Amino acid sequence: MYGAGGPSVWEPVAELPAGQAQVIVPTLPGFHPEDGVIDYSDKLYVDYLETIRHNLGIQQWAVAGLSLGGRAALNYALQHRGRVSHLIPVSSAGLHNLSNLFRVPGIREVSRD
Repeated sequence: MYGAGGPSVWEPVAELPAGQAQVIVPTLPGFHPEDGVIDYSDKLYVDYLETIRHNLGIQQWAVAGLSLGGRAALNYALQHRGRVSHLIPVSSAGLHNLSNLFRVPGIREVSRD
């Protein structure tokens, strides 16, 4: 999932060679031109992702997100732990707050050094 800049950030990943991975880049609520102003909530994005997963018949998936999308990925993983095989937050909004509130196995700070 992407941040407030929109889905184009994931275009290079979505173009991986066939068979290497199936990449799903959903257009989140609030990013469709017809959406107008929405009442954003973490629950809105979590429910939206779960609907996509269910409709596609996916049992378990890796969830990646950048910035705002990272926050959505974190919240989704916390609420649907059994549905997430891998969690990949990138420069995630809310990462430090969530990691302090919930001791989630596997979340750790990664240094660039």
